Amino acid sequence: MAVLSNIYDYQPGGVLKAFYSKKMSDEIEHGNGSFHIEPEISLSPAITFINYTPYFRPWTHASVYLVGMFAGYFLYESKMKLTIRKKTNMLIWTGAMITCVAVVYGPFLHIAKGRLFSPFERIVYISLSRPAWAASVAWIIISCATGNAGFVNTVLSWNYWTPLGRLTYGIYLVHCIIISAYFGSLGENPIFSLGYFIVVFIAVVPFSVVASLIMWYLIEAPCANLLRAAFGRSQTTIAREVSAERMS
Repeated sequence: MAVLSNIYDYQPGGVLKAFYSKKMSDEIEHGNGSFHIEPEISLSPAITFINYTPYFRPWTHASVYLVGMFAGYFLYESKMKLTIRKKTNMLIWTGAMITCVAVVYGPFLHIAKGRLFSPFERIVYISLSRPAWAASVAWIIISCATGNAGFVNTVLSWNYWTPLGRLTYGIYLVHCIIISAYFGSLGENPIFSLGYFIVVFIAVVPFSVVASLIMWYLIEAPCANLLRAAFGRSQTTIAREVSAERMS
């Protein structure tokens, strides 16, 4: 991962880097916090964004996949049972929350000053941020599944999350395509600012939700019905079996 981050020259926390090149212009407007980026690649075809960004390369997500696989294997082997002291549980929870906040907001001080990461900082961040984030989320899942999350598990288990939970993965898959299509349709370079990103966010979310809903009806739901018919057990039945094993 460290080698890949150095090869692709990927800047952590730089949303602008996902759409534009490595060259930042010297024209920075400190008054409103916005700045201008000079593109070195054509943004007209949306596919250019997908080909250029290392985010879409499957091997850049290998560490996250491995963390998820280990977490699933642990839950399977332990039969979703984990006995842990309260102090230790709180310590791990605190570490997981601090890690998540640091991964997301850590690069902010650099970007706010208009300074990109150095090669060493870039390598360290790209190499450790994704597995650290995945490990923190994996602990939340393990803690909830084993009954060690308390009120957090109660909140995350609300039935109101079910419809959104069926759409989140589809939103994850299509939102980058929608964003790239939007920026690829622009006739000139935008001036990025907080207000501009808020407007783009408000515009992209509804399109992503609608596209995800269509994908769920046309692809995910039919496939789930086929699997249910083939194996004869629904997710509800499996959840009941797991709960019975945990109580036994």
